[in-house]
Amino acid sequence: MLLGGAARNPLLCQMISDATNRELIAVTAEATAVGNLAIQLVACGEVDSPIGIREIMTNSFPMPVYAPMAPAKRGDYAERRAGLGE
Repeated sequence: MLLGGAARNPLLCQMISDATNRELIAVTAEATAVGNLAIQLVACGEVDSPIGIREIMTNSFPMPVYAPMAPAKRGDYAERRAGLGE
């Protein structure tokens, strides 16, 4: 999962997914505020468990999933980056 403002950048999300060879879930940029609200809902008894919070989050905010691309499709980032210094 990627939280915060960086989650708004699709290129960064895709590059992280490619570099780690793992799926990346981009969570809302307002994750801190939403997390605080979720904890308050639990404290007030409005939500019964962390599973309930996850359900609310999943249904309330878009959470794009970035899958790693095959190396042949993404090219070699290191080679492309090396060419930038010339």
